[in-house]
Parts: sequence; structure tokens; C-alpha cells
Amino acid sequence: ILVGLAPNNPKLDEFDCALRFGVAAIKTNRIQEATKGFLMARKLKPSHFEVNYNLGYICYLQKEYEKAIPILKQALLTDTENALANRYMGFSLHKAHKYHEALAYLKKALDLQPDDKEVLFSMAECLFESGAVDRALKVFMHLRPDPQLGPQSALYSGIIHVQTNQADKAVIDFDIGLKHENIPADIANELRYKLAVTLIKTQDIARAITVLKEIQRLTPGYKDVPALIVRY
Repeated sequence: ILVGLAPNNPKLDEFDCALRFGVAAIKTNRIQEATKGFLMARKLKPSHFEVNYNLGYICYLQKEYEKAIPILKQALLTDTENALANRYMGFSLHKAHKYHEALAYLKKALDLQPDDKEVLFSMAECLFESGAVDRALKVFMHLRPDPQLGPQSALYSGIIHVQTNQADKAVIDFDIGLKHENIPADIANELRYKLAVTLIKTQDIARAITVLKEIQRLTPGYKDVPALIVRY
């Protein structure tokens, strides 16, 4: 109501009404209305931190990473020390496969909020994709016990150990990953598959077949599992 009245009412601040409309909408998960409010506010104050941060965050939520990057960059010109703006800038660059650029923002976000494990995991992925495999491995191994990020971290650790011809360590990684509860099905399948293939490399054929049969039971026809069972 206030947004509609503001342009013709000197007692109402048009920018404040639009901003509060956007904030109320985003807090109640009405993304379309939130976007409308923040865009109205941005026309009045293009450099306002809260407006640009929220618009960038909405673009990130909608997986429009290339759109999010310049808007979040604008927000960070106003407040370079904001942890959330650095966080979502780093995440957006990561998702846009700009790994080197992402690292600077993720490091800043982690400096501001050292207990943010999602940022730490994202940093490790960017290090891995950038070729800094040793540094990535240290982070993934550190995150293996985490209830949320542990399974995926263990998967990455195992993949790196396989790549560096350390199959025994890879088996330990995959086993650690599979000990977690409520693992997403795709990650659980990949952990089991990588474990089975690595067990074959270490000549532990009996256990490899047990793991392959478990995959076949849970997800029939996964990758080349039926062929591997027949072969071995």
C-alpha cells in the first residue's frame, strides 16, 4: 500500500517504502515481489548496499550467477567488509566456473566468519579445480567428519588419493564418507562406485563385488556396475 502511495505523498519516503517492501518480501520467500521492490529502490539509490546485496542474493538463489556477480560487486564497493556479500560473490564466481576469482572473496568471507564450513568447502572445490590439489586435499580431509559436508568431502579426498596413486588411503576416504547418515543418494552411489573400483585396483575383489551388488540393489543399472559384476 505504502509503495503505491509514496510517489504522491511527501510524508512518505519512496526509497524506504520500496526497500522495506523488498526486505519483507524476501523474508517471506516471495522472490518475485522482492525483486520488484529492490529494483524500484535501486532506481532511486543505485549504490545502496542493502539493495544491491539483496538483488545479487536473489540472482544467486535463482542460479543466475553471471547476473549476480556485477550486482554483488557493486554492493562490495560500498561495504568491502560484509561477510555475506563476500560469501555469495565467492559462491557465484565458483558456480560460474571462475575459480581463481572466487578464491579471493571466499577467503575474505572466511576471515570474517571463520566457522562458515560451506565457504571452506567451496574454497576447497575452487582450489581443486584450479590445480592446487594438495591444499584442496588438506581442507577436504579436515571436513570429512562434518555431518553435512563430510560425505562430499570424503568423496573428493578419495578422488585425489586415487589420482595420486594412493589407493589404500582412497579406500579409507570412501569408507569414512559412507559412515555418515542421510547421505544424498547421488553422493552415496558415487562413494560406493569409487570404492568398488578402487578395491578392484587393490585386488580386494571379494569386497568390491559386495559393494557393486549393493549399488545394483539400490540403483539398478548404475553406470557400468552390471558389467563389472559379471566381469569379476
